[in-house]
Amino acid sequence: MSESLYKILLADDDVAGSYGIKHYLEANFSVDVTWEKDSYQVISKSIEDHYDLLLLDINMPNLNGLEILQEIRKRNQSLPTIIISVRSKEFDIIRGFELGGDDYLCKPFSLPILKARVGAQLRKKSKTLNTVVFDNYLLNYQSGSLSKENISVQLIQKETSLLRILFSESQTIHTRETLLDRIWGLDYYGTDRTVDTLIARLRSKLRKSNVKILIESVRGLGYKISSEKI
Repeated sequence: MSESLYKILLADDDVAGSYGIKHYLEANFSVDVTWEKDSYQVISKSIEDHYDLLLLDINMPNLNGLEILQEIRKRNQSLPTIIISVRSKEFDIIRGFELGGDDYLCKPFSLPILKARVGAQLRKKSKTLNTVVFDNYLLNYQSGSLSKENISVQLIQKETSLLRILFSESQTIHTRETLLDRIWGLDYYGTDRTVDTLIARLRSKLRKSNVKILIESVRGLGYKISSEKI
């Protein structure tokens, strides 16, 4: 398995539900999920260990989730926290945000909805880690690595630059001329064929590594990124 980029702390006393969440998130993101059901251990780990995201249930034994969050925020203001709870009243949701929650998800929820909420928080986090995310593939443009679950691909500099542009501007069709200028620089006197060669090589590398991403050719316009239809 490739090295995980993010660490998530899941605080919930529901054993079966927590196992399902842990398995699902680790299958869909490059993450390690630590499950903890003891309130005091949640506080200790949140303060002493480095986590990128906290998933916090309110109905915890000893201290409830809101009390846990109060204690954490006294010493760790920056840990992104998604509150997950059966409590769906307006008062509880507002209170969760007032105490420092970054998001609030009412149980029962679908795992794809959880995936979307977690993905949103990780995308915010990625901006400080020299990374960009597309379709849950994490590109570290400092190290030149692309990863997801058990997939890890090492890229050369220009492949990394190309994917960084495509990932960051996934709704844009990029002309060959624009890519040539942004990747090689305005002083480079190459041709459109230079871009085509780089893309052909990168497509081959991604396909051999089972990366489900398409670099699409848009006839007469250029290239754009999309998810491969399975």
